[in-house]
Amino acid sequence: RLSNVVPLDDAVALLKASIVKTYGYKGDDVVAKNIDLLEAVVSDPATLIKIDIPESWKKVQLSTGEKPYENRHNRLLDDEKMRKFMTDIADPVSRLEGDDIPVSK
Repeated sequence: RLSNVVPLDDAVALLKASIVKTYGYKGDDVVAKNIDLLEAVVSDPATLIKIDIPESWKKVQLSTGEKPYENRHNRLLDDEKMRKFMTDIADPVSRLEGDDIPVSK
């Protein structure tokens, strides 16, 4: 309703489809609860709460080149074999660079 880019009925249908796709593996109960929440918000927009985002959050900058999200899962691994797999295989695949992995790996 804020942008009027997509008609409301179409947006709700797309959101419901997304809910089913995202939470379907968790069971019908979880899907139903999420769809009920969506319908509650659509039927009564007053249930939404506006949250003001502090201006300081818009100016947050990481130090030069810092990317804390990179290799975050590798730091959690204790098993050396798993660490090697994540570094050599999973990381490149997650960056869509899997075609560059040698068959010998």
